[in-house]
Amino acid sequence: MASNKEVKNIETINIALDETKSRVKKSTDEALKEIPRFTKAVNEYQEETIQASKDIADSFLDSQKEVIHSLQSLWVPYIENVQNSYLSYWGSPKTFTENYATAVSNITDGTIVATRLANNDILQLWKR
Repeated sequence: MASNKEVKNIETINIALDETKSRVKKSTDEALKEIPRFTKAVNEYQEETIQASKDIADSFLDSQKEVIHSLQSLWVPYIENVQNSYLSYWGSPKTFTENYATAVSNITDGTIVATRLANNDILQLWKR
């Protein structure tokens, strides 16, 4: 038979373990309540990142459009006149600006894709 002291020790251990069990339950319940808030924060972060990327891309493209129009309106007529006299077509400013516009478009598309991939990776890490 267990002595009175052993019974008290067993009761004390059981009480401590039950209190720990209760604290774990409380902590997990609080964590579960935080999931919707956390998910909302992640979604807001992604929306803000996507919007910022769009704004940056729009601004960049607008500035590049101005550069291209400026180049074409100021230099193309003069250089094409010289080019027609001395150079071949491959050096045409019109061809250069078209190639530049394509490069700008590709860079912008790549940036948007990279942002989307980074957001997806971050979301996957947060879901773990």
